[in-house]
Amino acid sequence: MQIKNPQQPGSVVEFINFDLGVANLINPDTGAEIYIPQITMNIAPSNLQFQYKKIIHREKTRGGWLEQHWGEELDVVTAQASTGSFQLLGLGLTTIQRHNTLAKINFQEIFYLFKNNACVYDVNGNILSQGDVYINYDNFQLFGQFESFSWSEDSTLPFKWNFNYTFQVTKSVRTL
Repeated sequence: MQIKNPQQPGSVVEFINFDLGVANLINPDTGAEIYIPQITMNIAPSNLQFQYKKIIHREKTRGGWLEQHWGEELDVVTAQASTGSFQLLGLGLTTIQRHNTLAKINFQEIFYLFKNNACVYDVNGNILSQGDVYINYDNFQLFGQFESFSWSEDSTLPFKWNFNYTFQVTKSVRTL
């Protein structure tokens, strides 16, 4: 069985580029930017939803209805994805040794990205520096923060995990 390199898909529909990373994170001691390599999801999310809302305030007055438009709320991205198979070279599919598989290591990187949310903490847990988590998707770079993250293991598919997350977008930039 030949596995294709996700950097060079066979066709456009075969692989959707979906990257997670951290930008604008500053080391509080030196003032230099901290570089954290981006995470490329080799399996694109199975479901991706974008939510856009307007901020509208409606109030009934003596003279009729008063409606005020305050712009837009922050956009929200909800994704459902799964890890790759927990597979080790020479051992095959495994659940006992899954902590050594590339799929579990990649999942942990995404989970730690959620846990830290692009922050540098001191020993007391206070935030020293705040960066931006970004998602590269479909010629857009979406900056923001994670709101929620959950994962589950299904007994009918024991060799991979499913996970969901909600990402609040504070800024989006079109990349060409």
